[in-house]
Amino acid sequence: MRRLTIGVCLLSLASGVLAGNLRVAVLDFEDTTSAKSDALLGGKVESGVFAEKAVLLLAQELLNEDGVDIIDRRDFIAQINRVNPKVPGVEEARTSFIHAAQLLRADAVLRGNLLSLSVGKERVNPDANAQAVEFSKVSLRVLVQALDVVDGTVLASAQGVTSRQFRQSTVQQTTLGEDELFVLLEEALKEATPKLKAALAERVKARGERPRVLVTVRSTDDPALVEIDGVLVGTTPMEGVAVYTGDHVLSVGRPGYAPIRKRLVLEKNVEISVPMLRLDLSAEEKKELMGKAEMRVYVTDGKPDMVIQTID
Repeated sequence: MRRLTIGVCLLSLASGVLAGNLRVAVLDFEDTTSAKSDALLGGKVESGVFAEKAVLLLAQELLNEDGVDIIDRRDFIAQINRVNPKVPGVEEARTSFIHAAQLLRADAVLRGNLLSLSVGKERVNPDANAQAVEFSKVSLRVLVQALDVVDGTVLASAQGVTSRQFRQSTVQQTTLGEDELFVLLEEALKEATPKLKAALAERVKARGERPRVLVTVRSTDDPALVEIDGVLVGTTPMEGVAVYTGDHVLSVGRPGYAPIRKRLVLEKNVEISVPMLRLDLSAEEKKELMGKAEMRVYVTDGKPDMVIQTID
């Protein structure tokens, strides 16, 4: 067990507004649709475009709900970029939203998924002498989830489904335009939003009763990626990220450096200093640095009561 050094770190928690309106931030929608085209309805349906614009429509629906405040998306993205800068050697660092959401005092982060945008057909032919009539049915299904701003777990989930039928024949042809698809998207989100809000309000209320501590992580070489329990929460230097009390796994890594992985039992606010060791060091350099290297944990008050273990 490594030596623990007691010190003082001044940390502040931007707490969620549990007693008032719910503060939510919105991440991008994902497009996981498959069937995307139908010649009679206007050719290829660009579902990816609607997934991108669904963020705006979801925010609009949430604004119509009492008791919900929407964090400006530009502020949210700016905070994500600030706490998760590009790490040398990593082509595209994974996006961390947790620390950014905490800095903006969000109660939850919403993400959406465009599950399906499909066209089904029904052909009606009463008898051999009658003209056949074909009906095309456009269906759209969305999924919206609310994520915990402490550990990224799913707090609530809701689906919205809508459809519309169009008559197609030799004398009547319907070409589906962008406006018609947006109407379907609005209807699906309108169905999902109230259910999500109700479930989220209950979970956020219960979540507020769970004790939390603040974790600050610094390293000798910045920026280094910081993960807690496998969830990327930011990069060093990382100030005051809220986590639930109890057993956690802290991982700190940077390309070209030996990864650091520790198990911590967190009961109080802590400040952690992590030594980063380059992989290209000679044996003598490693021996010298290892003799000096020590991960230090500073507890804000009381006696150190945390257990630190190296995970093999």
